[in-house]
Amino acid sequence: MKISFLIHNAYGVGGTNRAVLNLAAALVPRHRVEIVSVLRRASRPMFAFADGLRLVPLVDLQQYQPDRTDPRQSLPSRLVPVREEFFRYYSALTDERIAEYLRTTDAEVVVGTRPSLNLLVAQLSRPETVTIAQEHMTHGLIPQTVRDAMRRWYPRLDASTPITQADADIFRRETPIPGLRIEVIADSVEQSRIPPSDRTNKIVVAAGRLDPVKRYDVLIRAFARVVQRRPDWSLRIYGDGTERQNLENLILALGLHNHVYLMGRWSPLNTEWVKGSIAAVSSDRESFGMTIVEAMNCGLPVVSTACPSGPPEIITDGVDGLLVPVGDPDTFAEALLRLIEDEAARHGMGTRAIETGRRYSTETVAGQFEDLCTELREHRRRAVPRSAARRSVNALVLRTQAAGTSVKSMLQSSDRTRTVGEPLLTAIASNQKSRALAEGMLRLGGVGPLKWQTRRIQVALNRRVPPEPEGVGVDCTILPDGRIEFSMAAGRGRRLLRGLVFQRREHAGGSNGWSSGAPTEAVMRFQADEAGGGRMAVSLSMDDPRVASGRWNVCLETIGGRRRRARPGMLDLRRLVKGEATLRYPFHVVLPYRSQDGFLALCVWHPERVAEARAVTLTDDDAIRIEGMVLQDIDHYHQPSFVVSRRGQAPREFIVPGEMDTSGRFRVEVPVSAIVRARLSHEDHWSIALASSDNSNRIRLGRLLDDILDRYRVYQFPPLVVDEENDPDCVVDFPTSDVRVCPRFTEDSEFELVVVDSE
Repeated sequence: MKISFLIHNAYGVGGTNRAVLNLAAALVPRHRVEIVSVLRRASRPMFAFADGLRLVPLVDLQQYQPDRTDPRQSLPSRLVPVREEFFRYYSALTDERIAEYLRTTDAEVVVGTRPSLNLLVAQLSRPETVTIAQEHMTHGLIPQTVRDAMRRWYPRLDASTPITQADADIFRRETPIPGLRIEVIADSVEQSRIPPSDRTNKIVVAAGRLDPVKRYDVLIRAFARVVQRRPDWSLRIYGDGTERQNLENLILALGLHNHVYLMGRWSPLNTEWVKGSIAAVSSDRESFGMTIVEAMNCGLPVVSTACPSGPPEIITDGVDGLLVPVGDPDTFAEALLRLIEDEAARHGMGTRAIETGRRYSTETVAGQFEDLCTELREHRRRAVPRSAARRSVNALVLRTQAAGTSVKSMLQSSDRTRTVGEPLLTAIASNQKSRALAEGMLRLGGVGPLKWQTRRIQVALNRRVPPEPEGVGVDCTILPDGRIEFSMAAGRGRRLLRGLVFQRREHAGGSNGWSSGAPTEAVMRFQADEAGGGRMAVSLSMDDPRVASGRWNVCLETIGGRRRRARPGMLDLRRLVKGEATLRYPFHVVLPYRSQDGFLALCVWHPERVAEARAVTLTDDDAIRIEGMVLQDIDHYHQPSFVVSRRGQAPREFIVPGEMDTSGRFRVEVPVSAIVRARLSHEDHWSIALASSDNSNRIRLGRLLDDILDRYRVYQFPPLVVDEENDPDCVVDFPTSDVRVCPRFTEDSEFELVVVDSE
C-alpha cells in the first residue's frame, strides 16, 4: 500500500512534523510512504528521515528558485479559508501544485495533517483514493468559518483522526458531520534508545517552543518558590520562540539566573530528558503533549497543568505524574517540591511513567493506523465503481478551473509521457552530477520558445528532490570511568567502515588550555561487539595525547581509506552534569556536540588548573559577587587574592581580596567603581584571575566542568548599572556617566566583566 502524508513544511520543526515522521518511519518497512511538503524553505529537513521514506516538495521557496518569483506566488489562495491560521502561506501557486499532485498521485491513501490541507484533500482527491484528515490542532481553536468549510467538504473524507478523546468529543459536539468516521489515533513517540534517567540529577526539565500558550512564565515563577526551599535544584527549558526575551527578563528580574536556564533548540530531546529528574509542562492548552510522552519514555515523572485534551489523558495523577490547575504558580511549586523532597515517590512515578510511555510507541500507533487504512481501502474499493473514477478527472478540472488555477498546467503531459518521464526525472534528481547537468541545460534553454518546456522539467526536478542523506549516525556515551564510547549499529552497508578519524578543525590562544602545534589527526579502529549486541564501537580516553585542546571533526573511514564526516546520533552526556567524568586531576574535558552544519564534532580542553565560577550575584553596594571552587593545589590559595585585568592595548590591574574554605570553595566581591572610572573606550573587557598567596600562580576564572558547550548563550547574568565619574587621568573615547557592567562567559568559556555604555 502506498501512503502519502500532505504536510505544510516538512523542512521545519514542530510537533506535527515530529508526529508525522514518527508514524511514517514505522510504516516504511511494510508500505511505500512519502511525505509531501507543500513548501520548501531549506536545503534539508531539520528532522532526520528514515531510510526509504520519500520526500516530495511542491513549491520551492529557497533563494534563487523560480517558484520564489513566480507571479502566482503573490496571488492569495482561493481554496484555503481566509481565517485558517496558515492562510498567509498559501497562494494560487500552492493551489495549483496541490491540485496537480492530488490528481496525479498513485498513492492509495492520502493523509492531510492540518485543517487547510484536509479541506484540499477532501475537495481535490480522486474518488478511488482513501482520504484521511489528521487533526493535530485542538478543535476548539479552529475558527468558525473554517468549521463551516469542514461541514461542507469533510463528508467526502473517509475518516478523521483526532489525537485525543477529548478533542474527538468536542469535534462531534460542535461540528457534527453525518457519516464521517472519527477514530482517535494518538501521536506516536519513538522509544528512547538510551537508558532512562536515574532521577538523581537535581534538574527539572521543560521543553517546547517559547510561546505564550506554553506559560513558561508560570513555571519560572513557580520555580522561584522552589529555589527558596531547595536552592540546589535548577530548571532547564529547551526550545526557542518569540517569548525568549520576555522570559530572559523575567529570570533576571526574579534573580533566578543561577537556577533557571534557557537552553535553546535541541534535537533529539531524549539525551536531555535523561539528564533531569522531573519533567514540567505549564501550558494553558495542549493538543496532545508529545513532550510528556518523551519525558515518560526517559523515566521522568511529569508535573503538568490539567489543561484540556492531552495531559489528563496521558498522566494518571499520583501514579506516573502530578496534575495541577492551569496558571497557578503556587500549586505548581508545591507539586514540584513534593517530587523533589520525596525521593521514593519520584522514583516510583518515574518507573511507572516508562510503562505509560510505551502505550504511545510508534509500533503501537502505526498498527492502529495501518488497520484503519486497510479497512477504509476495502470499503472504498467496494463503494467506487471504475466509471466514477474516470469521471473524477473531469470533475477535478472543473473545480480547479473555477478556483482560478490553470487547466493547461494540469494537463501538460499525457499518461504515456508521464509513464516514461517520471522514472527518468526521478533518476536525474537523485544523482548529484546528473542533476547539476540537467539544471545547467535548463538555464541555457530557459529563453524564447523553450522557456515553457524547460519550466515543466524544472518543476518536475524540484518535486523529486530526495531528502539529503543523514549519513551514518554515531552515538556517543560518557562511560563511568571517564572514557567516551563512539558506537553505531553494525549492519548492511557499514561492514566496510573500519574506524573513526578525529581531524583537528581549529585552535585558539587562551589560558583554558587551547594550544597550538599539537597533532592534527587521530585514528581509532572499530571493534566488533562480542556480546552479540550488533554494534561497532571504539572508545576514546579524555586524556588521549593525540586529541589536544581545540575543536575536532569526527570522520568515518572505510577500508579503502575514504573519509566522510559523521552525523551525531544519541549524545548521552549525563555524567558530565555532575562532573563524574571530569572531576579528576589532571583535568580533561571532551565534549561531543552537533556542529552548526549538522555533523559530529568534539570540543576538547586540557587545562592545567581549574577555577570554576558557579554563581554570580549583584550586591547592594555596587559590587559583583562571584562564587565558585578551585579543584587542585588548594594549599597554594588559602589566602587568595583576585586580579582584575583589563584586556587590550592598555592593560591595567586591580587586586581584590577574597575568601576560600578548606574544600576549595571561594568567594570574591569585585567593586566595579574602579574599573568603571578606568574606562578607556565604549567597551572594555576585564578578566578575573585567582592568584596564589605569593602571586606566583594565576588561574583565570571560567567554567568547564559541565555538559554545556555554548556557555555564553546559556548562562545569562544581570548587568550592574553604575553612575560614576571617569578617572581624569584616563583618556576616554566616549565619555558618559551611565554605564553597565555585564558579567558573562566568553566563547572560550572564560569569565569576564564587560564595561559598556548603557545607551
